[in-house]
Amino acid sequence: MRALGVSNEPFSDHTDVRPTLLALAGLTDDYAHDGRVLFEVLQNASLPTSARQQRETLVRLANAYKAINAPRRALGRASLALSTRALANNDQAYGAYVSRITALTEQRNAIASSMILMLEGAAFANQPIDEGQAQSLIDAAEQLLGSVSSD
Repeated sequence: MRALGVSNEPFSDHTDVRPTLLALAGLTDDYAHDGRVLFEVLQNASLPTSARQQRETLVRLANAYKAINAPRRALGRASLALSTRALANNDQAYGAYVSRITALTEQRNAIASSMILMLEGAAFANQPIDEGQAQSLIDAAEQLLGSVSSD
């Protein structure tokens, strides 16, 4: 069977629906979203001024956010491979895996929480993002992914 009409570009999942619809409707709330606004599919008129002006950086930041935070993206798949190898090994290997995954989770949470604050601020509060800070977060996400893929 062919998957007609299916595209993974941009990658999105169910967590992105709510923030995207709220942004389109011009609404805000105090809910902490796990997903992000799909900036790349919205027309400029649907975005706050700051998001229009920094659209490229926001898209890169949003893609890095999904890479480390979505279960079916790079970090989720890499951590699944790590756990599979650990389970196939001995108790000592599994103990090392638990320590490693705990450290990875802490790193991911720190990066992702800063990313989502920037993304939500741009989408819902018309806050301009600090381009240098956004790039630092993107770099940190890439380093995190690189550390897992080298295992």
